[in-house]
Amino acid sequence: MKKLRHLLRRWFGDYARLRKLVVGVLGVSIVIIGAAMLLLPGPAVIVIPAGLALLATEFAWARRLLRRVKKKINAVYPGNARDQSVPGAHRSKETQERKNHV
Repeated sequence: MKKLRHLLRRWFGDYARLRKLVVGVLGVSIVIIGAAMLLLPGPAVIVIPAGLALLATEFAWARRLLRRVKKKINAVYPGNARDQSVPGAHRSKETQERKNHV
């Protein structure tokens, strides 16, 4: 086990590099699977942002791209849970307290 740990440290330097590599490989794989779901049956609208969210934990370009994708999804599906036009999506503390006391 010590030899493996030493070998990994030699290849990747430290934990941050290894984490970035693993996140990158998994994130890109998820995005590719999501892209395939655009042509095949599957929830591509969910899978692609999930892959970008994973990539955004390590890469600034993925954070910017994820923001753009979120804006486009909100434009296509305007009635999401964070939309204030949805009844009850954002309740004030007073409303929540009154509901709990009744």
